[in-house]
Amino acid sequence: MTLNLIKEKIYSVNNIVIIGHIAPDADALGSTCGLAEGLINIGKKVYVVFEDKVPDNLEFILRGIRKKGIDVINYFPKDKNIELIIYCDLSSKSRIGNNLLNDINEDIFSICIDHHESNEQFSNLNYVIKNAMATCEIMYEVFNALNLKITPSIADSLFAGLSADSGSFRYSQTSPNTFFVAMKLSECGARTYDISTNLWSMKSRKKIELLKIILDRMEFSFNDKFVVSYVTLDDFKKLDSTKEHLEGLVSELRDIQGVILAVLVYEQEDYFKFSVRGKDENISTLPISTSFGGGGHILASAARINKDSTDFKEPTIEKIIGRIKDIVAKII
Repeated sequence: MTLNLIKEKIYSVNNIVIIGHIAPDADALGSTCGLAEGLINIGKKVYVVFEDKVPDNLEFILRGIRKKGIDVINYFPKDKNIELIIYCDLSSKSRIGNNLLNDINEDIFSICIDHHESNEQFSNLNYVIKNAMATCEIMYEVFNALNLKITPSIADSLFAGLSADSGSFRYSQTSPNTFFVAMKLSECGARTYDISTNLWSMKSRKKIELLKIILDRMEFSFNDKFVVSYVTLDDFKKLDSTKEHLEGLVSELRDIQGVILAVLVYEQEDYFKFSVRGKDENISTLPISTSFGGGGHILASAARINKDSTDFKEPTIEKIIGRIKDIVAKII
């Protein structure tokens, strides 16, 4: 029923904005860009919007929409008579980004397509499949329901998100349907080797330099089952790097033998952010992230703390790590 309503709404409008979350990952980019290309192919005017910059190593996911003459923008196109907003891979409005959130007209009809356990059902229509491995997995069903053709370039976008969110099909939530969708996308022309190479075998020197800092600052506790590290604003400046270069590095901490919970905290001009990764399905990362207003999945979540936050008196990396450890002590 929900998919029928989504189809009816999409086919009734012309100007559509598709929005993904802050700190875009492959699933957010793959689902937004894949859907955008599919809608462009049926004559819709589409704008793809992310508040944050696309990480350099994920630029390849944009190839399909760029061939259609559009690119990701970081502002809401208020002057384009937008009739519909589609949120992809977004669990809550707070994950849109403060600047975008302030510009969005709440009167515009919205649809959310997502797979996060912490989804807040914030749109007019919400299609949330919480047991799906990735939003890109859900998109295969959405494309079929909307009678949209999955071209090779769309298949590339969707396969990239599916591969990334499943950890190259290693994570426990990877299901028979995940493999089925991967097979179908391959049949549609997804360049699996090219995608895997871009996702798993391309690390910039700046990324490796940040990893050196992170590994040097590792702090273990709770019988070495928990590890935390951090990156400061000064670190970014010294290396002429950005937060986009941190993509995936928290997993390097999680993958240490014996670790079941890993946290990476980093600083920006106006906020701090941390990512949590887990390895034990019986120990959820969500209590950590949700206590800071964040969210995500059982084994992967994140949160952001503004420097003017009323929850902290002058928040610092040390204070944030201290509070995280207090929570970890109760769940590990």
